Amino acid sequence: MLWIYTVMLMGIVIRADSTSNSSESGYNIHKQEEIYKSLFKLKHSEQLKVVKQIISKADYAKQFKMVQIIIDGMIKVVMGPAKVLLENSGYFPGEDFPVSEEAKDALSLVVENTVLFSEILLRLPDITHRHLKRLKETSSVFKWGIVFCNESHLMDATRKKLLSLAAQELEMVPKSPNYVNPFRFSATQDKEIVEPVKVKKKKTRVRGPQLSKNSEL
Repeated sequence: MLWIYTVMLMGIVIRADSTSNSSESGYNIHKQEEIYKSLFKLKHSEQLKVVKQIISKADYAKQFKMVQIIIDGMIKVVMGPAKVLLENSGYFPGEDFPVSEEAKDALSLVVENTVLFSEILLRLPDITHRHLKRLKETSSVFKWGIVFCNESHLMDATRKKLLSLAAQELEMVPKSPNYVNPFRFSATQDKEIVEPVKVKKKKTRVRGPQLSKNSEL
């Protein structure tokens, strides 16, 4: 059942939303951007539901494997055609919504993958950081995505807050004094997972003659 959630999440992430087709070709760029923002919010809602299902129903080992599959899939999309196409197209975040269909698809892939990664990072931080250490180039790619999304016009207040927390979790920016990730394992929990519990042996005390209350002096 949990693998179904993973497949669902991959489907939600990897596919880009097509914001314009033959029926929308007459819409102006601003209208297309507003349509995409609405679709993006719905997509993010779907992503979050599946992430919560994985967290609530999977043990640590399954969560670890699922996050690995999801992040590996994201890398192939973000590091591959989407990131490269956006850079080669000359599109910069903050500009008007792109006209090219390829650029639109690439933009939506970067935005949706980055936001989903941020959710996974914040809700499964220990597992995600382990994968980032395994894949050294991955961290820089997602950091690029966070900066890119922050500079775009596509983020509302909710998504901006999410990206801000993700940036702090990745130490891209200094953490605010009140920053606490409640999903992180405590130091005590980490120690209990790694180290077996040591049973202390009781020392046998050698006792000499003792006086009791009834002893005669």
